[in-house]
Amino acid sequence: MKLLVTGSSGRLGGAVVRELLTCGHEVLCVDVRASEDAALPPTQLVNLLNLDALAPLVMGVDAIFHLGNHPSFGKTGQSVGFANNVCATFNIFQAALTAGVKKIIVASSVQSYGNMSHTGEGLSYVVPRYLPVDEAHPLLATNPYAQSKMIGELQAEALCRRAPGTQVVSLRYTGIWAMDHAPTEADLWRMFQKPPRIAGSLFTYIRLSEAARATRLALDFALPGHHAFNVVAARSVMPWSQALLHDAYGADIPFQRPITPCEPLICWHKAHKHLSFVSDPLQEDFKTAEREHCRCAAS
Repeated sequence: MKLLVTGSSGRLGGAVVRELLTCGHEVLCVDVRASEDAALPPTQLVNLLNLDALAPLVMGVDAIFHLGNHPSFGKTGQSVGFANNVCATFNIFQAALTAGVKKIIVASSVQSYGNMSHTGEGLSYVVPRYLPVDEAHPLLATNPYAQSKMIGELQAEALCRRAPGTQVVSLRYTGIWAMDHAPTEADLWRMFQKPPRIAGSLFTYIRLSEAARATRLALDFALPGHHAFNVVAARSVMPWSQALLHDAYGADIPFQRPITPCEPLICWHKAHKHLSFVSDPLQEDFKTAEREHCRCAAS
């Protein structure tokens, strides 16, 4: 298949391009900067805010992987980052509509559920309606980045109404780790602070190689319309507890079903059912990390 990948020079985009090439696909790379990986196809340098420059590239492709959004707004500022993400996604959908491309896979985020909010005074938390959070949970985004992802999904639904038979898959990635080994106790403490707290990702994670594999698997999903899938590892990054949840949210959150402290608080089962995706959690390494965590927490 001939596939177009936006954001192809980014961390996730580059990994997805490599995954698709390994499976024998022809890949057209699109980004605002060239890739540093000489093994990848040449990058078409296009700003996604320029619809006239983007539209010709979309003609004749079988599917689009839209990964070309700002992953955070720390460098761009909230207004610029928000406008870029929303308008770039609109342009991708508009170009696909004009070219008759019926399959688009889009990078969304678990932040769209609203578990974490940036305020002027730091971080605040939107209480989940229930746990574990699945794809039926309402999108309650408050911070600008999460809002841009939520609006991208609304745009996807609108596109599918405008063009019946079109399919948009929104992949709600959790935090993507470049490491291909389980985190050490020092990694966990650095990422989640000491004492540990439930972060916006609810202690979920996904390794980069696994995120790329999930993205590639979405290509085989055939049902028209807009569909969202959580992309998280099948194991919590570190054991959670009711006490940590209560400290973070100031409330007792109902559980739809019982789960163990090592199971993720964001559900991965829909991706497993429809995309045949389940991550390799590197269980032996995680057992070591869990023992270290429990030992340090008790000391």
